Amino acid sequence: MTAVHVAPSLIAVGCNQLPGTVAWSPDGLVAYAADQSVALYRLPPTVDAGSNTSPNPAGAGVFTTLHGHKGRVNAVRFIVRDQQTVAIISAAADNTVRVWRRVDSTSDKEWQCTDTLKGHSAAVNSVALLSMGDTDLLATAASDGSICIWSLPLSADPATLLQTIDLGGRDSTALALEQLPGTSIPVLVSASTDMRISLYTQRSGQFVRMLQLQGHTDWIRALQFVRLPASPTAACKTEDQGTGELMLASASQDRYIRLWRLTALSSDIGAGSEKQPPAALATPEDSEAVAMESLLDTLQKTALEGDGAQLSTQAFLFEATSADSDSTRWRFSVMLDAVLQGHDDWVYSLCWHPPMLKQDGGYEQPLRLLSASADKSAIIWAPDETTGIWLPESRVGEIAGTSLGLYGALFSADGSSILAHGHHGAFHLWARVSEDDDTIARWEPRVCVSGHFSSVQGLTWHPEGRFLVSVSLDQTARLYAPWIQHEMEQTSWHEIARPQVHGYDMQCVSFIDHFRYASGADEKVVRIFDAPAAFVRTLASLTGDMELLKDAESRPAAANLPPLGLSNKAIAQEHVDGNGAAADEDAMDGAETEEVIEASHGQSYALPRGPRSFGATDAQQPPFDEQLQQLTLWPETEKLYGHGFEIIAVASSRDGRYLATACKAASPEHAILRIFDTQTWKELPSKLAAHTLTVTKARFAHNDRWLLTVSRDRSWALYKRGESEHEPFTLAAKMVKAHARIIWDASWSPDDLLFATGSRDKTVKIWKQVVDSAQPDAWSCAATIKCKESVTAIDFAPLCAAGYCLAVGHEDGHIAFYRAGESAADWALLGQVPASLAHASTVNGLVWRCPPQEGHGSGAASSGYQLATCGQDHSLRLLDVSFA
Repeated sequence: MTAVHVAPSLIAVGCNQLPGTVAWSPDGLVAYAADQSVALYRLPPTVDAGSNTSPNPAGAGVFTTLHGHKGRVNAVRFIVRDQQTVAIISAAADNTVRVWRRVDSTSDKEWQCTDTLKGHSAAVNSVALLSMGDTDLLATAASDGSICIWSLPLSADPATLLQTIDLGGRDSTALALEQLPGTSIPVLVSASTDMRISLYTQRSGQFVRMLQLQGHTDWIRALQFVRLPASPTAACKTEDQGTGELMLASASQDRYIRLWRLTALSSDIGAGSEKQPPAALATPEDSEAVAMESLLDTLQKTALEGDGAQLSTQAFLFEATSADSDSTRWRFSVMLDAVLQGHDDWVYSLCWHPPMLKQDGGYEQPLRLLSASADKSAIIWAPDETTGIWLPESRVGEIAGTSLGLYGALFSADGSSILAHGHHGAFHLWARVSEDDDTIARWEPRVCVSGHFSSVQGLTWHPEGRFLVSVSLDQTARLYAPWIQHEMEQTSWHEIARPQVHGYDMQCVSFIDHFRYASGADEKVVRIFDAPAAFVRTLASLTGDMELLKDAESRPAAANLPPLGLSNKAIAQEHVDGNGAAADEDAMDGAETEEVIEASHGQSYALPRGPRSFGATDAQQPPFDEQLQQLTLWPETEKLYGHGFEIIAVASSRDGRYLATACKAASPEHAILRIFDTQTWKELPSKLAAHTLTVTKARFAHNDRWLLTVSRDRSWALYKRGESEHEPFTLAAKMVKAHARIIWDASWSPDDLLFATGSRDKTVKIWKQVVDSAQPDAWSCAATIKCKESVTAIDFAPLCAAGYCLAVGHEDGHIAFYRAGESAADWALLGQVPASLAHASTVNGLVWRCPPQEGHGSGAASSGYQLATCGQDHSLRLLDVSFA
């Protein structure tokens, strides 16, 4: 087997739409849930807050994905020691929790699953970790109404199930673990669907519920512990575990954040002490009675009522016993300390500022709390230096837009950056910027990774390989291009436009010419899009190819999507340049947005909106997700009608003259190919009818002489292009039952002497024209490649010397490369894409990049080939492939 070297240029995949699916390690490693996988990329511990010409903070983006789960990943956490990542914990809907460790301790690229924890009978939704020296205490909560407690060694040894807690028919919505102040006794808190927080401590090695905290009026989505300093504004020395108190923060769908203070009242209570025994304090009612009796002289119950809410300083007592001896007991109190109100919608996540490393080698804990909400904002809370009252210190997010809020937000290791993720699977990165005349730090957005958040159904290259467009069931079309930073000799691929944000699941896409493409979705219409001037300018600026600007002025400036509409409307140049009434409105809107940001003076930040905020010729960076949603749309120029069902395939001839389209079909009446003339956008009178079921793919030959179609009816049909304007394509050949199962894909060789078909019957067949003067258009099977899995995507590599090279994608996600000589009779397996770079599930598309033309800012690899792939695992991958 010849060696094949594969390296990623781009792995674009969105984050799962759940809280708790992102983790940020102190060493800068970011792990997030991406469908059934865990995606990894690295951010520096301190994101550069300088100019936007600084190196891309996302680096090369996602560099690997961890496959193994058979269901959606619901939670991700790091195991950290000495500020370094030791392992990754992932919990999923396949009822399991997996532990991932590096294959090589010095490299992030290769990870392996060292343990799979099986203790639940339903989806695992929440996890909590507590470092206990050489082991970690792991709590997992699932939809089966149980919490499992595990002992997890730092080594690769298997975890041990210590206990299963039955919640009595309720589900846990959030978990948190910590050690009680002044002790090594772990305390577990769990929020359940009864809107209460249950507090557990260990007794004789088993967790026992001690009390329940009430107050929230809707489901609690996040719980987070922090060790408090001695005074409200001081820093906590976290290396001294015997001092301070614990603060528990809880966030709820009732829009409030509650802070609970956990205090040690007395310690080492002997067996002869006159007090109520621990067993009597196992319920909230008993704890309340004891608290009222024992704290009568020192605590006075107060209440503040308003808007239906009640703030109470009532204390609840509970006892904890040492793991070594039940005779050694400690008494603690839990009291509501504050209620934070500032969000206008559900609060999904909480994150305390990480401990800071001091010059003397110790740590201190800044008292800052970060919350993320469905109101599209994240707030940093801090106590006032004078009064100790908790107030919003800064707010980041969006002022307007179409997103549906943030699911989570995290601090970097030093608190200088915020990483958030939202409903569209996108990430938002802000860096803190401090200036000499600023009393409050400002936060500025930075470039981050992005990707689809549902199955990616199709993709297509620009005719010259300048950029790539993909379509997905998330109802968007996304465009990826290289960002070439010449001064720093750095090139990275990013999403630079979102041409189409649709109301239907998108299925297929094909370029017509340099800046026009056609797309099909779960509707009966094919839509045509043309690039606006804003996109052309941005592409020229990011790639350094100023030749693209030649016809920019003749294009519409941008596009927008009317309310309740599905068609992107063009915005003329005068609407942006200020030559019309619409420009005045845009200018006013932009001024209002800038005024809001200026008035906030470092407390609230959002991106300015308006056409002038994107598409400049001096663009220094790719657009942020907020801009991608609204400011990078392409105008829709045409709609093509005629099909009776959802569009399933589109293909354009290489010269851009004809467009072939097909829809879902259960009968020969609809299993036809419609041909449109792109010069007039009229459908040709003759329909191409050769199949009885859905046409799954249509492919034009490179010389445009042939049009190939494959179908669910297991057949292929070949049409020959003639000189007639009214009937340019005629049926030349057809092979009924070419495969034993559905044919999913087809591809032409670079010289058009061969074509290949791939099927669910686990074979790829190579077809070659028969040299026979009696049957000049006859084709026969020249070779059959047998695979271990169903074949779902294939594509011939361009310009393969001394033979042919074929990439084959399979239903299980792996991608293989085959090579044959000029006779195409014998095919040998060259190699496969490594599992960490392959897909986790079905490969939906493979497209090789055409050789980039000299002088174009292409961002291509210096040697070898580039293969773009998309799959059901929500990911799009651009791989650099070289053959030894």
